[in-house]
Amino acid sequence: MKKLLLPFAFLAAALPAAACINGETREPKDGTLLFADRGGESRVPRGHDFEKIDYAATTARLEQGWRRTGDAAYRSDMGVLLILQKKYTEARDLYLDLERRKPGRYSTASNLGTVYELLGKNDSALLWIRRAVAIDPKSHRGSEWIHVNILEAKAAGNANPSTSDLLDADLGRDAKPRWTAAGRSPWTLDEAIFYQLNERMSFLAPPDPVIGRLLFELGNLRWLQHDPTSVGALYGAARRYGFTDTLLLRRAQTLSDSLVAAGKTDAALQQLVKDARPAPTVMAATKPAPSNTLYWSLAGIFVFLGAFVWLLARRRRR
Repeated sequence: MKKLLLPFAFLAAALPAAACINGETREPKDGTLLFADRGGESRVPRGHDFEKIDYAATTARLEQGWRRTGDAAYRSDMGVLLILQKKYTEARDLYLDLERRKPGRYSTASNLGTVYELLGKNDSALLWIRRAVAIDPKSHRGSEWIHVNILEAKAAGNANPSTSDLLDADLGRDAKPRWTAAGRSPWTLDEAIFYQLNERMSFLAPPDPVIGRLLFELGNLRWLQHDPTSVGALYGAARRYGFTDTLLLRRAQTLSDSLVAAGKTDAALQQLVKDARPAPTVMAATKPAPSNTLYWSLAGIFVFLGAFVWLLARRRRR
């Protein structure tokens, strides 16, 4: 399941705010387990570990629950299964029908935003995600504003948005990140980015420029919070997702040097710095160029022999 290359919007829209790491689960109305995250001690987002799902049986149970109770949650969960099966058009039609029957539900609006994003309709996706945030701004621990920013960039044709585009913040270009966002703390932004990354990385494999940049900035935030233990792993993950800005390696070197000066080391940072160094140039062995001395020596010998033969011939004529 983790090989499915879906945008993070599915989980960010379809799962309740309680769905996160440290053992919490996501179960549709019929009780089927979609995932149960464990661990997270390293504070590095890795995405959800999904269970195997019997789609036909689960859909049948949800359909029965919908017909029996009229509870929109059953119908909404059927749409989630359609999204997981990449049946995006069917999912869109289901949620549009559900919106007509049961208008104003958060999950319907957010799932419609998801489906439209998967269909490449970023303008429509943005409209529905904004509507979902208006219905419940605290959903997903209040982090959905990042999702809105991502969609705004995509709708504008910006495939590689800047940090300020994504986070309404700028951590600078110096060798060490700096915090200038008044009215917010690095911790609150850290929490929002982590949540969104854990959803998005469940479905998107590298490369992905948005994920790469968010991972890099999450590492910078950990540094600002005097928590360097996860910075190397986050920088490394950012590189794997295609983040190529040279600032990453410069900061990795700076932090690694400061840790060494304090009598500490970080293997992930050191490996990043090592990998970034150009390989030593090894000159291929070449044959020495033939010396001109040999040619001139042979020429001299032939001239001498020629002159000697000429002198002998002249004496005989006398």
